Amino acid sequence: MGKEITTGIATGIGVAILGSTPIGAGVIVGIGNDWLRDNFDGVRDFEDNVGNAIVIRME
Repeated sequence: MGKEITTGIATGIGVAILGSTPIGAGVIVGIGNDWLRDNFDGVRDFEDNVGNAIVIRME
């Protein structure tokens, strides 16, 4: 869940800054995010913590 949240936020920022289409920005952000998660444990841990915090708050 954390990955989806951070990817959605980054896509929204990309669309706002670059004025590109949400689909194009989403693809670029998604690919970049997957690469970061695979190569940097800190990114994976951060996104997982975001997801866990939101799930706990919703319960």
